[in-house]
Amino acid sequence: MSGDVTLYGHWTCPFVHRVARALAERCIDHDTIEVPALRSRIEDIPLLVDIFFDEFAKQSQKEKKKLRFLSVELSSACFRISIHQE
Repeated sequence: MSGDVTLYGHWTCPFVHRVARALAERCIDHDTIEVPALRSRIEDIPLLVDIFFDEFAKQSQKEKKKLRFLSVELSSACFRISIHQE
């Protein structure tokens, strides 16, 4: 580890490239951690949605929403179908 800044991202994300370039232009020392693309970790979708619901509940000061099992299965299936159609 070289610095206090760590850049997490996937190489296909244009925003990661923009941030990396901005850090380089400003000579900010940073570490880069490659995160696998979401399409290769479909099982993480329910976890990511749960984290989003946590943050949303905190910021809106409302009760946390819950994702039903059927919704998780359907969203994962739709995500798999969209990937295979590319």
